[in-house]
Amino acid sequence: MKKKQLYVIVFTILCAGFLKIQAQTPVPPNGKKWEKVQVLSDEFNGNSLDASKWDDYHPHWSGRPPSRFKRGNAFVEGGYLKLRSTLLKNPSRVDNPLKDIWVNSAACVSKGKTAKPGYYYEARFKASSLSMTSSFWFRVGQFSEIDVIEHIGNPSRANRQDDLPFQYHANTHYYGPHAGKRNLAAEWKMPTRGRDGFHTYGFWWKSPTELLFYYDGQQVMKIVPRVPLTENLKMIFDTEVFPFAQAGVPNIGLPKVANLNDNSKNTMQVDWVRTYKLVEGTSGPSLDDTVSFNNPKITITPKKSYTFNMKYTASVNRDIVVSFWKNNEWVASNKVTVPRGSGTKEITVSLPSAPAVGNGYGYKAHIRPVRTTWQQALDDDEVNNVHVKLSVPDDQLIANGTFFIISSESNQRILSRSIERHSAVMHDPLSFNDQRWSFSHLEDNVYTIKNVGTNRYLQVPNAKCANGENVTTWTAASKMHQKWKIARNGSGVYSLKPMHCTELALDRAGGAIDANIQVWEFKAGNKNQKWKIEPINNRSFDDELIKGNTVQVYPNPVQDMMEVTGVAKGDIVNVYDVLGNVVFHIKATADKEVISTDLLSPGMYIISVSGKTKIPVIKR
Repeated sequence: MKKKQLYVIVFTILCAGFLKIQAQTPVPPNGKKWEKVQVLSDEFNGNSLDASKWDDYHPHWSGRPPSRFKRGNAFVEGGYLKLRSTLLKNPSRVDNPLKDIWVNSAACVSKGKTAKPGYYYEARFKASSLSMTSSFWFRVGQFSEIDVIEHIGNPSRANRQDDLPFQYHANTHYYGPHAGKRNLAAEWKMPTRGRDGFHTYGFWWKSPTELLFYYDGQQVMKIVPRVPLTENLKMIFDTEVFPFAQAGVPNIGLPKVANLNDNSKNTMQVDWVRTYKLVEGTSGPSLDDTVSFNNPKITITPKKSYTFNMKYTASVNRDIVVSFWKNNEWVASNKVTVPRGSGTKEITVSLPSAPAVGNGYGYKAHIRPVRTTWQQALDDDEVNNVHVKLSVPDDQLIANGTFFIISSESNQRILSRSIERHSAVMHDPLSFNDQRWSFSHLEDNVYTIKNVGTNRYLQVPNAKCANGENVTTWTAASKMHQKWKIARNGSGVYSLKPMHCTELALDRAGGAIDANIQVWEFKAGNKNQKWKIEPINNRSFDDELIKGNTVQVYPNPVQDMMEVTGVAKGDIVNVYDVLGNVVFHIKATADKEVISTDLLSPGMYIISVSGKTKIPVIKR
């Protein structure tokens, strides 16, 4: 994902003078600034690996069976360091596929032991789509190993697809005089799969006793090692088969032969690696100029225009150009000017005609000074392997229609109405349209969500992206902050993420009853972010809830007991849950029945008296 792929080779030298480091370094201590360490930095812009910095194999280790490092499987091509894992022999030809060598793996190792405490290291890469590691780590000292990330891009075992491709796994190991000490690891769930795009993985070896780990410039983990890590180490990129087995079956699955033979899947691609050290001085308030695609689609349907959501940082007013490509040939582009600062910008590219169904499409973007050309580009991004299909695969989670959005914990619903200035809030179930939401599928489980009562769309106002931002409705839904990505988050429950900021999710503030609705950092286990999305037709009785009933329930809400009045001897009193299932029923013996609610869990229920009415009741 580099602009060096975007432009022809003849301009490489011209462009080099205009490249600007896209540093994502932590804030330095007072009186310090970051300075680049060239011996451990590489843009991989040449035609071959820099032999003064790197070995294209591991000189100290042959690899982890059933894989073995092969010279030349790490190479520079098209502006990337590529680490390609290939098939040595079919696993059917070896006695034990878990132990016998049948995979050629790849390693790239720094020449010297120049990595040391105090430095900040970052690498921007895309994982392979193999049941193997794509790793960035440090070792070859006397007693220590630091794994910045060991990532499994595409585990062969289907039951690991929901966790490993999203897992940012860091680790420390201890050897020599400290042999026997258990490794100490940390894990963080990434918002997207490592094989789906390029991301920056950072590591600040802040001190021998403090290791900080970063994802796209944000600290996400910390390890305090079991012993101080003081020795200089080598920097390593590699791929390995992890054969760790249970009952003879690898718990991630061995790599598939077809994937090892597919160069679109078998390669870890490193865009660049950069290392910095702290020196005396101040960095000043300058901003780096950066641009990147935000949640780009890799499967699209034929259209004459496409809108892209772009994240950017601009040190002054800058031009951003987004272009559409077919088989590395330019098709169309659009340019917009953005002001100084950081934010997101929607840019629409109009094509001369809708693209034909097929593969080989891609998107490219760069940021540059105003009124200049691509030759002065300061940063870039690109998305490859885009597919155009007549229809997106039928994996739509929620059908188009009208639904209630219900907390999985309290059974309260989300509503929005003018009395709360169109804020979204939780409320006990009632038979009003302001609790009903019309879902319209756009693509890839992205929806607009319109309130039936107000005809306004669910949104995060002003496209803000921070914990605690209020959720409201608006009269249109053309922007990314008015579109929602829906994903499963448990059995029968979902998460809803705003498309402009998918690291956040729809959230009940504080988990309270009658809570305000906000967005908050997404965590799969956060019960305030788990929602049931239930169709109106599951609740046909809901429309029959009426006021002024002759039948009454007291108290309401109820706790241990409820008194139902206005019934007649012989009436059947049914208690339904919110799905319309009968929880239990009794036959009235008089005009008043006292019913125990001990068996009811907290939530909303319907009291139905045959031939008379239905009444909503809340159990506290």
